[in-house]
Amino acid sequence: MRLKLVNVRTLGVIITSRMEWNRKDPPDISSHENARAGPLRIGGFLILVAIGLVISFLQNLAGLGQALIPFRREVWERLTTPGFSAYHPYWKPAILFGIISASVTLALTAISLVLFFRKHRFSRCSS
Repeated sequence: MRLKLVNVRTLGVIITSRMEWNRKDPPDISSHENARAGPLRIGGFLILVAIGLVISFLQNLAGLGQALIPFRREVWERLTTPGFSAYHPYWKPAILFGIISASVTLALTAISLVLFFRKHRFSRCSS
């Protein structure tokens, strides 16, 4: 039993020393040799992400337009005024919730579009 424990410790020392021996210094990112001469471009699968974000923004814009239809004066009066056949007390909060949620979704999509297409990073990587 004691022999196995010594072997495990020896193996651990060998692995640790080998890991330090194979360790390489990371390249200097701030050097001018690594800097790109041209503008940053979107490539690879990020093109699909960009297309998806633009389509999502357009769909959310159309959704906000659909949510604003019941907010027109004549439709709003029919749905929220007592005495009309389409009146229900919960129409007002339902319509307002739909407009607010569509607006927040559109704003978040616009923020994600701006952050995606910015030329500099939002946060630095420390790897």
